[in-house]
Amino acid sequence: MRNSPHMSTNPESPIILLGYSMGGLVAKKAYVLSQYVPVFKNRIQAIFFLATPHRGSDYAATLNKILAISGLMSSRGYITDLTTGSTSTQTINDDFGKLASKLLLFSFYETQRMSIGISTCLIVEKHSAVLGYSNERVQYLNAKHREICKFHSPDDPNYNTVKNALVSATEDLLVTGEMYRGFLRSPQH
Repeated sequence: MRNSPHMSTNPESPIILLGYSMGGLVAKKAYVLSQYVPVFKNRIQAIFFLATPHRGSDYAATLNKILAISGLMSSRGYITDLTTGSTSTQTINDDFGKLASKLLLFSFYETQRMSIGISTCLIVEKHSAVLGYSNERVQYLNAKHREICKFHSPDDPNYNTVKNALVSATEDLLVTGEMYRGFLRSPQH
């Protein structure tokens, strides 16, 4: 983001992050780190989470076992960080929770079960996909975990749900930004 020419042309424009699954955890960590970079400290103003395992997933350990047994890939350390109750996830949550009150937050959760071997499950249960913060808007998407960020067409109801939320957030941030900039320019301030 530091090297993007679009970021430097309008240094006051708000940034909205969008993260799917583990990418949502990366977005939270990026926001925490941005608070130490003056040029970005106040720019990230909204985060969208799509099936993000904020509290981990009971199926992370299963996925690692499947990878190891299959012989196609070895187990992955970062998947272990996604298990329910992992220290890494908890640390990110603790740091983010202290700073997130001024953000617009949108959390989308999956509702369709995926096949895992001979059973089916939700990869990220609603209780893990939702933060529970007062500034969070929560919405379900009628999709499986793998498909929650893939849309069939502009007529896809899931696409419209996410698009409408993005439009709403953008409008809110632009109005708030204009009001804030106007306040700073007024003669009394």
